[in-house]
Amino acid sequence: MKNGRELQLAERIIQLDLLRDELYEELLKTFGSRTHEFLRAVQNRPKSPTERSPQPQA
Repeated sequence: MKNGRELQLAERIIQLDLLRDELYEELLKTFGSRTHEFLRAVQNRPKSPTERSPQPQA
């Protein structure tokens, strides 16, 4: 098993996955069976320039 940066990345991914599950459960309480539809609508809406993620630099 790799150490260092690879281990940190793997642990962070696991943490994010658990957080994602918790947040999804919260949305399920509000939107029920329409949760997936709501997430897709938010994901696909046009974003303003201030909302866009920074682009990786070459």
